[in-house]
Amino acid sequence: MDLFCIGTEMQAFVQARPIYWNKLIDKISDTFQGPLTYAANWDEASSFPFWGRMDHIGVDGYYPICDKVRPTLMELEAGWRQHADELERLSTVEDRPVLFTEMGYCCTSDCAARPWSSDPEAPLDEPAQAQAWQAFFNVYADKPWYAGCFVWKWFAYVPKDEARRGNGFSRQGSCDGRPAVGVQWQVKRVSIPAPVRPITYDLGMHYRTTSILVFLAVLFG
Repeated sequence: MDLFCIGTEMQAFVQARPIYWNKLIDKISDTFQGPLTYAANWDEASSFPFWGRMDHIGVDGYYPICDKVRPTLMELEAGWRQHADELERLSTVEDRPVLFTEMGYCCTSDCAARPWSSDPEAPLDEPAQAQAWQAFFNVYADKPWYAGCFVWKWFAYVPKDEARRGNGFSRQGSCDGRPAVGVQWQVKRVSIPAPVRPITYDLGMHYRTTSILVFLAVLFG
């Protein structure tokens, strides 16, 4: 296993029990000697107290970028840059690269406004989803502190109930078979630096295995 995520979006838990989390990280580090991260919600990243014990600053990147319906590419890029500035400062302070532990958009015209939500009744808008991804890569791909991203969602198969609904979260959130895939494949490979050894992820394989291999979290006691 190349990377271990110790938890996902547990802000209240982390703040309430810091001693527990220090012990948890000790136990994990005794068992797994590879790089560690924690998947902080986008509004939690700056307050997570244990980045110094992680190898990557993990962020679930569902930032609200633009409230407009069908914003332009320039408007989306402008919305991302303010968050990129914040993450660059955090990366500098903690001396750690930033890894987007989850990143994705629903296939709707307002997907950049509230990326964490979905509306099963909204019509699909594939160009809007693709453009939102394009803006993300335009802003981040060349940043030296950007370590990569994991795509949400990508399914090995679509459950029958989701396929029948047609426009549920699975249908809206997945990029599979849509123009957004072409945008993602412009990046092709993401290299993630780590103190133990360099890790290179082939995104073609990665998309197919993310839900199985990547987001592992552990809780003791």
